[in-house]
Order: sequence, then structure tokens, then C-alpha cells
Amino acid sequence: MFEDITERKQMQKKIKIYQEYLEELIKELKTLREEREKGMFEDITERKQMQKKIKIYQEYLEELVKERTLQLKEANEQLKKEITIHKEYEEAIQKSQQEFATLFKNSPEAMV
Repeated sequence: MFEDITERKQMQKKIKIYQEYLEELIKELKTLREEREKGMFEDITERKQMQKKIKIYQEYLEELVKERTLQLKEANEQLKKEITIHKEYEEAIQKSQQEFATLFKNSPEAMV
């Protein structure tokens, strides 16, 4: 999924922007709910319109959360794969270093 660090950083930046957008929508939804609860909407028509708007926001937010959750799961899976590969490389390097050290110690001639 991520070809390099730049692509990963770009994805992280997009996710952060996406998260800020979601937080702003949630704030707006809370404000709408608070206003509704305080009885600021005297007109029943206006109240119904706001309820529809709230329902639309809730559905939209639920969809955004699902999408973001999927993106985060995919990113986590990719990171797990990268960590596994990195560990395999690290183990291979350590094994190679140990083999080299053994050869050096067991060499009859001094190496320069």
C-alpha cells in the first residue's frame, strides 16, 4: 500500500485532515443539538428541518467513521507488514554479522 515514507506521510496528513473535518462536523452537530435542547427552535417547521439536518449529519458521520476506520485498518495492516519485513532484515543482518565474527575468530591468518 505505501511505497515509501513520503506516501505514508501523505496518507497520515490526509487522515489528519479527515479527522479534523470529522471533529468540526461533530462540533456542529453538538451545537445543533444544544440549541434544540434549549428550546431555541420555536417554529415547528424549523425544528423539523433541523431534525432532518441532524439525521443527515449523523448518517454522514457514521459513513465517514466507517470509511476512516477502514483506512486506519488498512494502514495498520501495512505497517504490521513493514514491521515484519524490517524485523526479518534485522535478523538476517545479525545472523550475517555472527557468521562473519565466527569466520574471523576461526581464521588461521590475521585479517587486515
